[in-house]
Amino acid sequence: MEEMLISQNLFRIDALSLVMSCLVIIVGLVVTAYSVRYMSGDAEYKGFFIRLSILITSLICMFNADNLLLFAALWAFSNLILVMMIVHKAFWKQALESGILAAKNFTVGIISLLLFIGLSFSLTKTFSISETLLAFANLDPFFQCVLLALLIITAMTQSAQLPFHGWLMSSINTPTPVSALMHAGLVNGGGYLLIKFAMALETQSASLPLIFIIGSMSAFTAMLWLFVKSSVKGVLVSSTISQMGFMFMQIGLGLYPAAISHLCMHGFFKAFHFLSAGSAFSELKILKLALNKDMKQVSVGINFLISLSIASVALYLFSGASHISINFEDSSFILLIFIAMALTELSFNIIKEAQKTINLYLTFFLALLSSSVVAIIYGSFLHFFEQLLASSVVSETYRLTALHYFVSSVFITLWTLMHFKKDLLSLLPMNLRLPLYAFLMNSSRAKASTYTSSRGDYAYLKETNHLYH
Repeated sequence: MEEMLISQNLFRIDALSLVMSCLVIIVGLVVTAYSVRYMSGDAEYKGFFIRLSILITSLICMFNADNLLLFAALWAFSNLILVMMIVHKAFWKQALESGILAAKNFTVGIISLLLFIGLSFSLTKTFSISETLLAFANLDPFFQCVLLALLIITAMTQSAQLPFHGWLMSSINTPTPVSALMHAGLVNGGGYLLIKFAMALETQSASLPLIFIIGSMSAFTAMLWLFVKSSVKGVLVSSTISQMGFMFMQIGLGLYPAAISHLCMHGFFKAFHFLSAGSAFSELKILKLALNKDMKQVSVGINFLISLSIASVALYLFSGASHISINFEDSSFILLIFIAMALTELSFNIIKEAQKTINLYLTFFLALLSSSVVAIIYGSFLHFFEQLLASSVVSETYRLTALHYFVSSVFITLWTLMHFKKDLLSLLPMNLRLPLYAFLMNSSRAKASTYTSSRGDYAYLKETNHLYH
């Protein structure tokens, strides 16, 4: 047994690991460059960059690990470094509370992962991830379910899926570069874990629909949070949870390459937004896009219908570029629904802004051209990922059920109402409106002990550190 364990490879480089490593390297370099000036004068300046370098290195090693024990060790170590970066300075009690909350959350995930490894080894007699996946199909269905449940719990804690979202909501004291790296990289770990073990997920027919439900609940709830959030970081955190929910939904549909491409694009997008979050203009733009305040109801209705028509044309182009056929019974159809919503949103905003300065018909043409170009580029991007990851993971779509259609209809209804009614809560009777508002506020609120109410609670320069020792 000892000889077998020693002979197993610790690392295995494939297309999936290379994509994730490149994502971490690019985001890491951007965050590092930004941090040089942002962290200037901070008492923990050198320590910050040491921890940042260690975190990036450990993540790259983790993505390429093929040994379960090594993978778990790097997973735990990366989370430990992240907690240290969240805390940043232990004498800042609110930041310390944020770190403790994150550590508790990650501990649940690590324990779940260790239980997975222990049970898996007792059944397969190997610590190799690739060999475990090959042997997974031959396990008893009961043990398959238990192992998959442990795996899903680990992924949920890392990607801040409900009800494990509290640690991300309470990371408000984290330095902006850490927030960017956390939201653009670390939080994606849950999705990566599920995709890495995609072969195991397919052994149980209920696993993918379950992941789809988990993702849809997080995405839907986080979308509602946007209506009660007033701070830029609150909006960005809610957006991250929503996007992680959408990523889980794509995994639950068997669209693994699409989930990876979504993961990468979200990483770059969220890193940019966090690193530019200090701008008051950025805050105004985010709230404006979220609430669509500045249009009359008649104009909204006309533009929405025109945008929907434009999106239908662009969706056909996306289907051709991505090689995803429009099949109403296949799980890929749910992805096409959300792509259509995104293209409609793009056309809607182009028409809304451009009609103020240029000819109306020229505005429609501009929206059609822009949506078509975006659809072709995004479709080609998805097809590229499908080809790139073909040796590691491929899409495994399946027949849709009534549950999928119901979830899709809920999202479509909410999205449509957002365009025609800026205050969705006003549609409800008062006896339902207030409890719902209270629920949204409480469920999206950071832990009270993590709020920094006084500037004096935070020591910025070295000279002030003696006040807290």
